[in-house]
Amino acid sequence: MNKYFLCFLLVGILFLSSCSLVRGRTGIFDDSATKIDAKIEQILETIKNNDKKALKSLFSKQVLDETEDFDERLDYLFEFIQGEIESWKRTGGPVGNEIINDGHKTKNVCAWYNVNTDVEKYIFLIRECTTDTDNPDNVGLYMLNTIKAENKDILFDSPIIGSYKSD
Repeated sequence: MNKYFLCFLLVGILFLSSCSLVRGRTGIFDDSATKIDAKIEQILETIKNNDKKALKSLFSKQVLDETEDFDERLDYLFEFIQGEIESWKRTGGPVGNEIINDGHKTKNVCAWYNVNTDVEKYIFLIRECTTDTDNPDNVGLYMLNTIKAENKDILFDSPIIGSYKSD
């Protein structure tokens, strides 16, 4: 009896977790959280090292081609972040979607982070296209928004770098 109950329980857990994957949300077999956390680590490392070229390389070609004054916006970001980065914590997401239409597949993911320096607290919002089978120029970061934590009410006003991409 216990074997059947255990098998039923495992099948139920697998079924429920797969439902969230179908809807584009993070399930137990989806690695979106790991990947987006690795992306914030890359972003913060470039800021620590004042490496604008490395940060620029994380963005999609589409964003680089379409964003006016991209390099000036990078300069602003590097000036905006004050102090040494001490810690970060994901506070929202990952939220994403995956669309498969006639063999064309796109996947986007978004997450929010609290980032603390020895001087200030910030909120980072990052959005990334992780897959686009028809247009690989879309793959990469397409939005990075950074504000001081005390101004959290204006997070969605406008991105520092990138653009709001309609999904």
